[in-house]
Amino acid sequence: MSKKILLPISIIGSIILVGFIGWSFYQEIGTGSEDASLTEDVINEKTDSKSKTDVREGVNPFGDVVSKNGLTRKIVLEYIHYMSHQKVDAYAKWGFFEMTEERINWLHDAVSKNNNKIGLTKAELAIIDRWAEGDFTNIVYDHNLVHKEASSERVAVDGGVATGVLSSEEEQAYIENTTEMDEIRN
Repeated sequence: MSKKILLPISIIGSIILVGFIGWSFYQEIGTGSEDASLTEDVINEKTDSKSKTDVREGVNPFGDVVSKNGLTRKIVLEYIHYMSHQKVDAYAKWGFFEMTEERINWLHDAVSKNNNKIGLTKAELAIIDRWAEGDFTNIVYDHNLVHKEASSERVAVDGGVATGVLSSEEEQAYIENTTEMDEIRN
């Protein structure tokens, strides 16, 4: 081909590639309307005594910029999955959010108001409802259900199926010795 044709094709190809990368990044972080809904949630910073990290009152207690209105099914399942890690025994675990009453209640409230948009299954909703009532008797099942869903989206680690429940001492040691996802992301 002549140089006259190759140069415009290269430029157009580069523009398309940069546009695709930008569009992919935009899709990953969400839309501007989700960011706008976050600003109305921002109030004052405070330290949550139940969590290892500083959180802003009224804002996502997981340390993310996603508001209750901006949650997706994938994000909700990630939160459930990572919180369940403190209570289950598994060969491999990747990702951790300390399971606090504040986080569970925030998630329960968000899902109660927005599940028509989020689209959780009945079984996934039941997990959040049980946890909001302080019932963790099915934690192995809960973990494995969301682990399976996360695996189908290539998020979960092989060998991450829960095989049992941690003792109170093991759970406390896990909380104290594991870095939370919000500390890694920020």
